[in-house]
Amino acid sequence: MKRFLYSKVFFSIGSFMTFRLSEYDRRLKNYVEVSIEEYKMEQEYQNFIQSLRDYVMAREPRLEKSTCCASGPPGDLGISLRF
Repeated sequence: MKRFLYSKVFFSIGSFMTFRLSEYDRRLKNYVEVSIEEYKMEQEYQNFIQSLRDYVMAREPRLEKSTCCASGPPGDLGISLRF
């Protein structure tokens, strides 16, 4: 070990990264691209939802009161509206 450490061995980190880590680099770039796309989609979704909220809040209600009642077994989407 001592002989190895004191010998004049040169190590090129650039070459190592180019040839040995190319698969890692390719995968990492792919993961970053996918993550950025997912982030952009989430931002677009949040902007859309906020636009819907703003639209609903700006509108005048057409009814004074409405009641929403869930019916049926748990998990069932049986909903009735009463005006």
